[in-house]
Amino acid sequence: KPALAEGIGERLREVPNPAVGRVLVTVCPPIMVSTAWAFATLDAEREKKENFATNSLTRTGPRSTTSFSCGANQENDFQEVVFRAFPELVRIRDGLLEHGATAARMSGSGSTVFGVFTEIGQAKRAVATMSCRAYIASFAGA
Repeated sequence: KPALAEGIGERLREVPNPAVGRVLVTVCPPIMVSTAWAFATLDAEREKKENFATNSLTRTGPRSTTSFSCGANQENDFQEVVFRAFPELVRIRDGLLEHGATAARMSGSGSTVFGVFTEIGQAKRAVATMSCRAYIASFAGA
């Protein structure tokens, strides 16, 4: 069941499933992003900026627990640094959006990119345009 991780991820609080009625497309390109590199690069970027809290993986605190379904307020702090180094991931994200995704983001430190769709037909058309592995998951029930 969906959960909101709190603290340093050790506390989980169950939340309503924000994906009900949505279709999720995950695209897995043949790009290897080193997690150690992603963390080191993000840390270096943060040291240059004053607006980041020390030892924090988010800029502005907790987000809405329903942001996944509505496409608002989604953020991945790794995305900026990883996209800069791997522009193919930007093209994948943009392709998902062009085919009707209400939101598209990189997952974790990369390289998987996901898109959230409201219609299965749009999701299928998006998958058909991908030149790498792409998968569809539909969330009909709670």
